[in-house]
Amino acid sequence: MDARYRGFQDVNRDDLEASIFAFLREEMRIDTSDIQPDTELVSGGIVDSTDLVRLATLLERKLDIEIPDQDISADNFDSIEMIVDYITVNHVTVNDVTINHASVKRGG
Repeated sequence: MDARYRGFQDVNRDDLEASIFAFLREEMRIDTSDIQPDTELVSGGIVDSTDLVRLATLLERKLDIEIPDQDISADNFDSIEMIVDYITVNHVTVNDVTINHASVKRGG
């Protein structure tokens, strides 16, 4: 990934949403003009499971978090809104320490 995705660590929900839209548009070459935050990405056939893994990898790298493989599914990632909710509910960054439901690790 390149510099345009740097800075996820300290973003708010709107910034995270905008970054996911940018990733879909620029890296996956998806026309996002008709996509809303609640648009079904997987169920609607816009992305597939491979795309979800790519998106999860981006989020892990840029937020310095770990997303368990079993969580990378339409149950958690079917819309941009669901992705942002998943990140904000399961991963909280406080003073450069990322705390999630599975582990504690130092941010970098």
